[in-house]
Amino acid sequence: MICTLDNKLTVLIGFMQVGKTLIGRSLANMLHVKFIELDSKIEQLYEKSNLTFLTCRQIMLLHGESYYRELETTALQKSLKRQSGILILGGGTLLNPYNQEAIKPYPLLHIIASPGIVFERIMVKGRPAFFDPHKDPYESFSRLWDERNAIFKKMTANMVNNNGTITQAVSQAISHFPARENKIIRDSYL
Repeated sequence: MICTLDNKLTVLIGFMQVGKTLIGRSLANMLHVKFIELDSKIEQLYEKSNLTFLTCRQIMLLHGESYYRELETTALQKSLKRQSGILILGGGTLLNPYNQEAIKPYPLLHIIASPGIVFERIMVKGRPAFFDPHKDPYESFSRLWDERNAIFKKMTANMVNNNGTITQAVSQAISHFPARENKIIRDSYL
């Protein structure tokens, strides 16, 4: 069971483009808690340090994955200091074992969707910076999908399927909250 109403941060994990942001934003609104997206925190941290704004994709392309992952870990450490809220992690955040350990004390929800749907959503924006430029995009995607989903599954059994509508996924997410909070959330959701 998951609960953010008792001053606990809930962390949403999953591959990029599975719908973590939309689901997380909806949950945060229903729970009246802060919505925290780690990608935004990384961009803010970069801007503060470099006095220029770059997106996560631009940071990774310009400085490389190692630099990006260091920023990500710093942003995660700062974000975990919040008392309550819904925290959305990037798809690669948990590649770092330190980050895996850091989120273990928190309630986790693993957002999932079918690989075909996720691949289509990703490619709409063009080839991501973390796909191997020397391989077929779907081959890169499949390798990363398998690697990252093994980590997500190891971290939590609390899964929310986002193959349908966001409303359906949010309703499913609500079912992971204890009964008392679940009624409060459902009442405010309807």
